[in-house]
Amino acid sequence: MKNKKIEDEQSISLFDGHEDLIKEVEETEAESEEVTEEVTEEPEESTTPFVIDNVDEGEDPYYDESDVVMYEEEEHESEEEPLEDGDEAEDESEDNDELEEETEEAEAVEEKKPLEAQKSDKPRRIDALFDFVEQFIFALAAVFIVTSFFFKYSNVIGDSMQNTLQSGEKLVLSSFFYDPKPGDIVVIDDRSLKDPIVKRVIAVGGQTVKFTHDAVYVDGVMLVEDYVYTDNIRGGYKYSVVPCEALLDNLIGYEEGVYYEILVPENEVFVMGDHRNDSYDSRDIGTLHEDAVLGKAVLRFFPFDKFGKIDQP
Repeated sequence: MKNKKIEDEQSISLFDGHEDLIKEVEETEAESEEVTEEVTEEPEESTTPFVIDNVDEGEDPYYDESDVVMYEEEEHESEEEPLEDGDEAEDESEDNDELEEETEEAEAVEEKKPLEAQKSDKPRRIDALFDFVEQFIFALAAVFIVTSFFFKYSNVIGDSMQNTLQSGEKLVLSSFFYDPKPGDIVVIDDRSLKDPIVKRVIAVGGQTVKFTHDAVYVDGVMLVEDYVYTDNIRGGYKYSVVPCEALLDNLIGYEEGVYYEILVPENEVFVMGDHRNDSYDSRDIGTLHEDAVLGKAVLRFFPFDKFGKIDQP
């Protein structure tokens, strides 16, 4: 105490003559304390007591199970140790192995696909082959039926049909339910002939044919034949008025050096070529049976520059 008193006296002696300064310092300290009290002033606590209901004796009113569960989960997570580098490498190698296996399986499946496709294509190829053969046979049958009953084709051989038809031309014939008529150009294939011949029908069964030197008469009517080719003979073509041996059985009129006339038998035809000076026809071989007529020439399909319908009188 004595020492403290001495110290106080010494401090007072130090501040003698500085009373004003000391007073200002004290005032400043007092103001700072007031500001500090205002800033740190806390709100008054509620005087209402906090009551917790439904709390049994011996239980902690502030215990919360959810906090404990969360704490345990956090503790469990913290206990899990991170994978080491070796473990990660093993997992990556396993993943790579699985990926390689899947890739190999996919490639094997892709390789099997062409083989399976080839196996599946074999029945298809066989079916396609059978379909082709079936269609080919059907086409042949159709051609056979058409050419046998509806249409045929033939070649012109020789010059007997000039200038209507030329040698080497190809014709389409109509044969379905065909009955020959005078003026039709027909193709005939008879046993007495070496090759089929192309001629024009002059008369059919039941009609008469009469020849003079200058004209042909059918049923007493002279034919006007603009299609006849006479080789430009001066004065026109001159017919023979002497019947051949094959026509003697059909002869119904004859005057030597003037004319002869025949009757065409039923179901037979009398034919001649348009080139009368160069035609081997009924004047030489007699009448021919209708069954020998293959058909009527309706179309010339070769040569192509002459392609078209054949005009009939």
